[in-house]
Amino acid sequence: MFLNIGFISCGGISEGIVYDYDLDESLISKKMLNHSKMNFLLLDATKINGKSFYQICHIEECSEILCDIACPLEWQAYEEKWTVCNGGKSE
Repeated sequence: MFLNIGFISCGGISEGIVYDYDLDESLISKKMLNHSKMNFLLLDATKINGKSFYQICHIEECSEILCDIACPLEWQAYEEKWTVCNGGKSE
């Protein structure tokens, strides 16, 4: 099975590593990464600089990072991958 686009979430990102809290979810995320042409990492600001129990991948393996805030200064190496999303909020 191969996908054009895979979307994964995470429990945290720290020092270029993507983490998750759940072993099963982290294994499924790894499979998605390995079987997708493009990989989108979905996270909110609370996950930045947070470590968790299971390592999913290195952030370089993600095609794009979708977050609710702009790329923090300490993550400028990944700024080209970083996209700010407002979560579909409407007024």
